[in-house]
Amino acid sequence: MYRIVPEKILKTNMIRKGYLQVKLCNQAEKSLLVHRLVAEAFIPNVENKEQINHINGIKTDNRIENLEWVTGKDNIQHAMKTGLIDIEEKRKRLNFYRKRRGKGDKNVKNLQTAMSYQKQ
Repeated sequence: MYRIVPEKILKTNMIRKGYLQVKLCNQAEKSLLVHRLVAEAFIPNVENKEQINHINGIKTDNRIENLEWVTGKDNIQHAMKTGLIDIEEKRKRLNFYRKRRGKGDKNVKNLQTAMSYQKQ
């Protein structure tokens, strides 16, 4: 059952990674990312891709024309191509975590390999 409420502009909150979120309440409060709400409401996801990319790289620009559905791989490639990811810093960080998990001293040279260690 739904209830109709008057139009209300929701207050946004910036989370640590730079994305905007809003809080919605029914009986329990739920925090949702604005770009995901916009994409799910207005952008067809015919290929069932799991992530949403900000085309211009600005995480607070949640206009429909700036959002697209992408795979995780596409999202990383876009971030590398546009300079949103500092590849060398990412490699250093992932090598650090790999060593902490007892995976040895072998350095990660390939970013795709490094990303797979992060998921383990």
